[in-house]
Parts: sequence; structure tokens; C-alpha cells
Amino acid sequence: MIDLENLDDKTPLEIFNESVQKIKHINPKWTYKELSDPGITLIELFSWLKADQHKYLNRVSNVLKVKILKLLGLSLDKRRGSKTLLHISNLKKSLVVPKGTKWKSNSMIFENESEFFLTNADIISISFSNREFKDDVDYYSIDGIRKFFLFGSKNLKKNETREFVINLSGKIPKDKIISLYFNIFSYYNRNKIEDYDKFIPMGIIKWEYWGISNNDKSPKWNEYDFVKDGTYSFLFSGIVNLMHQGKMCEKNGFFKIKISLKYSDYDFMPKINDIRLNVIEVFQKDTKCESVFIKKMNINSNHEVFSFKVKTHLSIYGEKILYVKHKGSWKNIDNFRSNVDFNNSFCEISCDKFDLSEYSDADDVFLLVSYSNEIKDNMIIGSSKGFSNLSFESNFNKLSVYDEFKIMVGRKSDGEYLFDIWERKDDFFSSSKFDNHFVYEENVKLIAFGNNHHGAVPPCGEDNIRFCSLSFTDAESSNIREKMISDVETQNKYLKNSNIVQIIKSTGGRDDESLEHASYKLSEIFNSMHCAVNINDYISIVKKTPGLIIKNVAVFVSNDQVNISVQIPELNSIPYSYKRNLVRWIENFRLINTQVKIVSLKKVNLDININAIVKPDHDGSEEIIKSVILDFIRMLNEKMGQELSRVSLIKKIEDLEFVEKVEYAEIDSPENCEKNLNNIIVIPPNGVYNIKNLDVSCIPNIEIV
Repeated sequence: MIDLENLDDKTPLEIFNESVQKIKHINPKWTYKELSDPGITLIELFSWLKADQHKYLNRVSNVLKVKILKLLGLSLDKRRGSKTLLHISNLKKSLVVPKGTKWKSNSMIFENESEFFLTNADIISISFSNREFKDDVDYYSIDGIRKFFLFGSKNLKKNETREFVINLSGKIPKDKIISLYFNIFSYYNRNKIEDYDKFIPMGIIKWEYWGISNNDKSPKWNEYDFVKDGTYSFLFSGIVNLMHQGKMCEKNGFFKIKISLKYSDYDFMPKINDIRLNVIEVFQKDTKCESVFIKKMNINSNHEVFSFKVKTHLSIYGEKILYVKHKGSWKNIDNFRSNVDFNNSFCEISCDKFDLSEYSDADDVFLLVSYSNEIKDNMIIGSSKGFSNLSFESNFNKLSVYDEFKIMVGRKSDGEYLFDIWERKDDFFSSSKFDNHFVYEENVKLIAFGNNHHGAVPPCGEDNIRFCSLSFTDAESSNIREKMISDVETQNKYLKNSNIVQIIKSTGGRDDESLEHASYKLSEIFNSMHCAVNINDYISIVKKTPGLIIKNVAVFVSNDQVNISVQIPELNSIPYSYKRNLVRWIENFRLINTQVKIVSLKKVNLDININAIVKPDHDGSEEIIKSVILDFIRMLNEKMGQELSRVSLIKKIEDLEFVEKVEYAEIDSPENCEKNLNNIIVIPPNGVYNIKNLDVSCIPNIEIV
């Protein structure tokens, strides 16, 4: 951090005394310096003014800190609710879940941010087919406790078939996206993947369904038309979304989804303990008002009527206001009709026809604002008198979601109001007089507008300031444990009677970021490495390689290049996919003139011979000593390049209660590894030990009576 000069280091009295002392040097004729002198009075005034200015200049306000952070490209993180996964089962009929459906954990509300299709089909069994296991497993056996290899425990061999088939009780309609959740079991934490397009997959998976596609006359295996794999080829637990445009057909009494492994170079073969159908992601927030834009291409024209369908919770269960695009703004339409279909989860809006020739297919024509009955009386914020620094008090008892707090402001044009959507900002410092911005001060519950210098002033009008988007959140308090969400707010009887289970704890909820935390984060950003210069840089960077599980890293320089080797838990070699991902990742950080090479682990074979004197009548002495030696070598291999001390190994053996002493101990390496003056084996930085021969002889001590 930069050390700033302390400007507030003198009191007004000290400044005054210094000023009086300077009079004799500046003006020797000024000899009367009593307090009654008008000049002294002025010096007192200026001394106080200087002290006050220095106190102000010496202080860095929170507002200034926020501006400095923005100049450095860092904004304070806004509050947000947590997210979790829900499993919906026991459905008597397939249905569509509207966007914004409210899922309840007591009074806490979660919502799905997109429309979902839920099928009433159930998973009956899983048919595994690989060289290790070929059998049908009933779905109830996949209970979250037992674990199953999806494609066997070892990587795919050439011309080998590895697959499993999910057998369903019913067919999935075409053009409907279903969601399959896979819970991947692993003992180790894998680095997250932020950009999958830059990650070289460890496996290539083929998704197919049994049915008729295109002009086929008979059913066969067809590839899915849409696949979104949130598991990254079964590296992580997540949702896989599937959609087909053909017709699913029955085979042997089931409707089938086949998942085949076409290529694999996994570090750990995928193992699951749970598969679920109809799993949706929900976010903690409670939307009270929403805006839905309708494009021209989505409008149906029939006789003298325009109509369109909206599939959101608030449009179905709330009050509605309809606007049409006019002169770049939104004009209210009073004579529209709405028809709600609760079972099919949509609201149809219709209104009289008018000329749409000025709009392109991609243009927004209608704006539907839907709101809950709870805020019906608060939808209109107030009226503008056209004065600067207009403000309104709110009576919100909950915290708002920053990006979903939006306001419409109307202006009169030809005797009617045209509304524009205004944007929420933290402050008006960066707002020009033309910017339609407002500020919501959460701590004082005040909605404030600009002054025509920083931020525009709302035009004069009656009840012309109103909400068009508003959501609340419980922020950090929304991080709850699993199985807390169990109810849904709906009039769809099939969804109401379904079984709802929150399968993972909700995470990610946070409060507004504090300045202290932002400053700490900024320090981390400045200290983070944007290029690799020294060995520690390379070690830190390699450990963060996306998608990999890395236990240890060895970096050493030889032949004018940087050699990197990684150690993976339980593996004594580096998969090819690891090497490719490491090279691609390091390319982002290495210096242009630096050559980098990924090198494999170097196995150092050992021949160990031990003769030990043990207490008589002690069974299994050799096996126990062998176990101690194996554990000793295994502990050394926890990190690459460890030295092997013969003395340390002997001490481990002699620490056993039944061992009197080690009479003979010899450790040799066929590779003729280097030994230092203390007879300690020294191996390369990427070296690990492998016991090739282990011979242990135990001789009872017959002198013991």
C-alpha cells in the first residue's frame, strides 16, 4: 500500500503560533501582536480554516474509496440469494413449471429462473455394460449410499464398448428438455472449470435415445439433438439437459436413454451414487414485480386480435399491466384481455390489432408488467413536480435484489403518458444530465433521482413514477441445509401433489460486500500472478489448472527449459489429458522466451533387504515389518523428490515393540541413484519410489529367557 502524508498533524493553536512567529521575518514593522489586533484576529481565523481543511483533505471517505475501486476496475459485489437443486417426483402427469414458480422453505422463497418441463416418467432400472459389470440394477438400489462405476474402473481400451442404459417407464415428448442429475462420487476435490471450451475433456460421451428420427421407418438408436452436459463428461455432480426432435419408442417394455463412452483418459473413472430425473435449479429470491418483453415473432395474429402466451408465475397468479412500444417508449394499453390456464401453466394475453409494419421480427412490441397482490397499493411510487433531487420513501422490510429493482417514469406526449425504464445506480457521480438513473438508499429506504447535472430529473406528471421490476432476497441467511424446501405455491394440482425434495444444501447467498473485504480482494488481485517467473509462480499456477486433481507439483530447470511434473492421488503416471490441459493452461502465464515441458513421474525402483532380531514366539513378524516399510515408502511418496534415509527406516522398524534390533539393512536401487555422504538416496525432483523387491528375515533372540 502507498503511504499517504499525514496532513492533519497540527492543531489550530500550533498553526496560529507558527504564523505569529513568522511575522517578524515577513514584516518586522508589525510589532503589536496582542489578541486585540485585527491582524491577529485574521490569523486566528485562517489558522482554524487551515486546520479544518487539512482535516478534510486528510480523510478518505467511503464514497471516495468506492470511486477509487471503480477506477481500478473493481465494483462492490451486490447481495444475492443462494441456489440449490430440487428433485420433483410422484407426478401423475407431465407438466411445464413456469418461470418464477415459488418454492417454499417455511417463509423463505426460492424461484426457478427459467421454464422447466417435468415428465411423469420414472427411472425403473439402469443397465450397465462393461467388461467388469454387465447387469441390470433396479433404481431403488441406487440409493445414495452404494456406488457404481458408470463405465468400469479402468479407462477404455481400443474397440471396446462401454455404456449404460437408463430404462424409463414412459416416453419423453419431442422438443421437450428433460433434466438428469448425476451425483458423482470422489474422495478428492477437483479444480472448477470456468470455461469448458478451453478445457480438453477427459472423456467423450455419446447420448442416444431409442426411437424414430427424421424419415426412419423403424426405431433405432438416435443421437440427441440437444445436449447440455453440466457434469463435464461426468467429472462433477450436475445436471444433463437432453432434447430430441424424433419419436421415442418402446423397447423390451421400456423407453431407453443410452450413454456410451467413446473416448476416455480419466484420472478417476466416473463413479456415481445417485441418478435423478426431474431435477431443477432454484435461486433464493421473492419476485414481487416483473417485466416480460414480447417480440414481434412471438405474437399470434388471428382475425382482428393479437395474442401471445407468457409462462411466468406472476403473469399467471398476479395482476397485470400491458404496454406497447411507441416512439421508443412504452404506452399503456387498457383494453387487453387475459386468460389463465393453470393446468398448462400459461397466461394468454390478447388485444385489438394495430399496424406492426414499423417493427422487425426481433423488435420488442409489448411489455407485460406483472405484480403480486401484496404490492398492488405500492406499484405507483408517486408523482414528479419536475424539481431537482426528487425522492420518495419506501416501506420495504426486506432487502432488494440490485439488478431486479427497476422503475418506469412517464412523460406526457400528445395528451398521453409514454414510459421509459430507468436504471438503478449506486450514486450519481458518473451520471450525466441525460442519464435516466435513480439511486435507492437501502439504509434510509429512500428512492432518489438526479438534479439535471448528475442524473436526469423525472418529467412532471401525475402518478408517473412506478415499479416495473422488484425482487427481495434473504441474502446470506438463505444458505440453508438440504431437505428444507418441501412446498410450492401453485394451483396446478399435479405439481401441488408432487413430492419435492431439496437434494443439496443451498450455497452462494451473500450480503453486500464491505469496503474492507473489497480492499482485501483488491490486494489479492494485485498480488495474483499474471505471468510465471520463478518456480513458486509455476507451482501456484499449475495447482489451479481447471478440471484437474493435483496433489503435488515439482518444477525444475534443465536444458534451458522449465520442467513440470504433477502428482495425482493414487496414480503413478500422468494421463495424456492432464498433460494437454496443463500445457494449454500454462500458455496463459509463461514468458514468451520460456520453454515449458510436462515431464512424467520418474519411478525409482528399490531393492530392500532387512534382517531383524525379534522376541521369540512372535508370529507374523515379517509381515508386520513389511507393512511398516511399505507405509514408510508410501509416506515419502506423498511428495515428489524426497530423500530416503536408511537410518530413518531402521528406526521405524526398531520402534516396533517385538523388534530387538535391526541386524542388517540394505537399500539398493537398480538405477544407481545418487547417494550423499550420509548414505542417503537422492532422487530427481519428479521422482517417486517403487519397491521392486522386498525381503525381510526375522531371527528370534534365543538369549531371552
